[in-house]
Amino acid sequence: MKKEVRNYHGDLAAIQEIFMSMSVRFDSIYYINLVENTFFAPAQTEAAAVNYSHSGNYTDMVHTYARKIVHPLDRLLYEKGLMPEVIGKKLEGQGFEEFEYRSKVSDGSYHWFRLQIVPAKFREDGRAEMATLFTTDINENKQQELEARQLLEEQAEQLQRQARLLLEQNRELHMGAERFRIVMENSDKIVFEYDMLMGCLALIVPEKREEQINVSLDQLERGCVLWGRKIIRFRPGLKNVIKQITEGEKRTSCEMQMQIKNGEEAWQRITLAGMRDEKRNVRRIVGMMEDITLQKETEKAAAIEEKFRRAMRQECQSAYEVNFSTGDFIFCQAHGEGAALPEKGESYENFVFRLAEERVHEDSYREFIEAFSLGNIWNAFQQKKNEIHLDCEMLQQDGKMRWHNADMHLFKDQVLGDLKGYFYLIDIDNRKREELELIRKAERDSLTDVYNKGTTEREIRKRLKMSRYVRSGTLFMIDIDYFKNINDTYGHLTGDRVIRDCAAALRSLFRAEDVIGRVGGDEFCIFFDGFETENQVAVRAEAVKERVGRVLPAREGKPGSSVSIGISRNHGKRKSFEQLYQEADKALYCQKQHGKNGYSFFREGEEEN
Repeated sequence: MKKEVRNYHGDLAAIQEIFMSMSVRFDSIYYINLVENTFFAPAQTEAAAVNYSHSGNYTDMVHTYARKIVHPLDRLLYEKGLMPEVIGKKLEGQGFEEFEYRSKVSDGSYHWFRLQIVPAKFREDGRAEMATLFTTDINENKQQELEARQLLEEQAEQLQRQARLLLEQNRELHMGAERFRIVMENSDKIVFEYDMLMGCLALIVPEKREEQINVSLDQLERGCVLWGRKIIRFRPGLKNVIKQITEGEKRTSCEMQMQIKNGEEAWQRITLAGMRDEKRNVRRIVGMMEDITLQKETEKAAAIEEKFRRAMRQECQSAYEVNFSTGDFIFCQAHGEGAALPEKGESYENFVFRLAEERVHEDSYREFIEAFSLGNIWNAFQQKKNEIHLDCEMLQQDGKMRWHNADMHLFKDQVLGDLKGYFYLIDIDNRKREELELIRKAERDSLTDVYNKGTTEREIRKRLKMSRYVRSGTLFMIDIDYFKNINDTYGHLTGDRVIRDCAAALRSLFRAEDVIGRVGGDEFCIFFDGFETENQVAVRAEAVKERVGRVLPAREGKPGSSVSIGISRNHGKRKSFEQLYQEADKALYCQKQHGKNGYSFFREGEEEN
């Protein structure tokens, strides 16, 4: 073998010197003896990556490389293309051979390489005896090439769509007499003629005219109703199309929604052509109306599909394509660990309920089911509602809840007639929490962090619509006694602290779902339910008195914190917010008249004085 290696050096030294001096950088160079099936690698090559020697049996080297570092999809090409008999035939036929393949590099990833084989020595019969093999890392260029190819394919597809559209328009613009006759005979097509001089509008049908009606150009431009079994109301947009004809256009068209038969909406394409007299003035306008509702629905479905594809390329956590007619998934894609995916063979309906049970926050559970259940999907589509949106918190793999936007887009398959939809789950946690924080700040009193006056009123009105608050809803109007004296005695900082601590005391006594608000400088309002009897409410009022009294105890002749409370109750009567508020305010006034640091219930027939 050493002798063979020396022979390689002697035979190929000049070739090596030439290739080493070239500007092109080769990652590996091999010298191959095709007759003896041996090779020699004079420089560091892939051999190091597979612990293979720099010389040896050529066929073994090829199989070893293919098995250890060549991409599985390229192994067959690599092994077959580098067999000595294949190389010999290729070099005899064209004197040069190359192909591209993927091979593992030092970091474990796969790079694209170009492999080139050139003859180094020929025998007397002209057959290649020795060859030189070069490999070059072309990964960067290959990636650019693949991206460029994808861009070209997208552009080609776009050009094809445009070409199809242009062909369709061209067919319409060059409609011949035979097609015009067929169109007129087709009851789904409507062809009309307007006589500019006579002001007559008529429907055209084969071999006869229906009764004409007199219509001015102004009426036609503003909209008119044709008679008989074809009732058509033109939209004002037709005015611009007619204007183009009268100003010299040979043919023009527009698309608009129109009322066809009993007020139903349909998309129509109206094509107009002018018939001119010898003075080149428009004498008649011939128009054809073609129902393109199906085309518009197809275009809309295509737009929805494109949005779905964009969403999959963006940061949506999960994307699904669903056939609601069969209740099955067509396509599912998820990003990130723990993303929600249906189990194999799982129906859409079962997946929605499972997703709600396992992931959706309990506050949004019912709304999620009502929005995305199969029955609601069909109801929404029948009501011409093609989009359903819902923001809800969903459980993540790390145990935390994050806000997601659940987004459904519905469309009808124009080929099969099935109802289908695209369903996305998009993580909007950061944006949603910022929005909620802004809303919270707008609803809260800045000093106490309880509801401000406007939010308090709105929340109480909302709860008064619920039956349980009609049965046992209770309103406390609370006023801090002698608050001006507290400010004058201790200072405004202490006064602010008393207000803040009183609010904290109230929050500790009531539930998170109860309404607690600051409605004045030293006034609070609380609305809650759950206490059926007056005695139960009185116990809660005593607790408020006791807890607030601890905020600033009176000492050494200085005032302490105490409250007066006016109480109004629904007690089975459906009272308005204004009525409850006035009653509690009267009760508060009564308590202050008879001594502070206490509470008073509103009694029917009480006088304000």
